[in-house]
Amino acid sequence: MSGTGPGSRAGVSAGGSLSYPTAKILLYLAELAARDGGYRLLGVRGWVDPSEIERQTRIWGAAELMRLQARRGRVLAHDARPPGEGRPLWLYRIAQVGVDSLAESVNVWPAGVGDPIPGGDPCVFLREGPLRAWEALVLASKLGGSAVGEWVPGEPEWRTARELNGLLTDEDAAPGAWTRCFWSEDLRWLVSHAFAEQQIVDRTHVYRLTCVGAALRPLEWRDARR
Repeated sequence: MSGTGPGSRAGVSAGGSLSYPTAKILLYLAELAARDGGYRLLGVRGWVDPSEIERQTRIWGAAELMRLQARRGRVLAHDARPPGEGRPLWLYRIAQVGVDSLAESVNVWPAGVGDPIPGGDPCVFLREGPLRAWEALVLASKLGGSAVGEWVPGEPEWRTARELNGLLTDEDAAPGAWTRCFWSEDLRWLVSHAFAEQQIVDRTHVYRLTCVGAALRPLEWRDARR
């Protein structure tokens, strides 16, 4: 998309066909898809959840706005909930109709964003905390016993929440790296969905990955290319 400054309020107002919040979000979605960022679903990148839209655009109420834009055909919606999750977890991507509407609003030539490939997708969306807890459990399943030895004889993959967070800290120890972490409730969420199991050893809660959790394929975020 070219011919106007990103997020320009004056440029958006000139067209009059889109509200400022709608135009700003559509512009973010268009740039995310064009620069090959976001989550990859159905063969294409550019998918994003409403909380990330709010973080990037500072436009609140993105979930409701996205539902409205999906009904108008300007964005595509995909339910990426993991197995066992009762409520939908919607991800959104700009549609060509949205690009055309945005281009008309700011008076520029519309770009093409490509179409998703129809069919199922094995990847699911995990929120930040459960995703980090799952990553730690995967690490534990590949390593030997913990620093205190085996919590369960013959099953070295069991770890406490503190030990699991420590695995992420060690892996993110490179200078300037952002350290991942999670809370105990994130582990409990994984247990409740059968992605992890827990037991109590000497009054200490320990956790490990299940076969269902090992087969999980969470979506991976990628920042837009500059």
